Amino acid sequence: MPLIFSRRAQANIETVAIFAAVALMVVAVAVSLPSQAQSGEMVRQKSNAQSTVDLLTSTADEIYLTGDGASRQIWADMPDSYSPSDSFIGNDNASANWSQRKVVSIYLNGLGDVISTSHAPLCGNWPGVAGKWRINVTYNSSNPPHVMVNSNC
Repeated sequence: MPLIFSRRAQANIETVAIFAAVALMVVAVAVSLPSQAQSGEMVRQKSNAQSTVDLLTSTADEIYLTGDGASRQIWADMPDSYSPSDSFIGNDNASANWSQRKVVSIYLNGLGDVISTSHAPLCGNWPGVAGKWRINVTYNSSNPPHVMVNSNC
């Protein structure tokens, strides 16, 4: 009889060990999923920001080449981690030298700047909060000729 009890005890211990190993794997997967989801969200936000700055610079180039009276509206998707105070259109220090005002930047908290460069001198403002926004891109023939984005500058 003692041999039968010892086999049952061993089987019970093995079952508990297997259950503990499976539970440990489930916990490990559950812990890693939120960080991977967060990483995927950051990649999505960076991709949206890159699409937005690229669309703005290509539109500004088209408007600049078209010339006087040219205007166009585009949709911009400003990500949730977007920081309006650290983002800029033209140049972050509002330089008087228009040849240096060709950079567009969206700053994402935790990721940094997403940048695109235009051939046209630019000035303007990004929307004040995250979300989907309609942006006006307009040619300004004043001296020097430049492209205005969401403002009269």
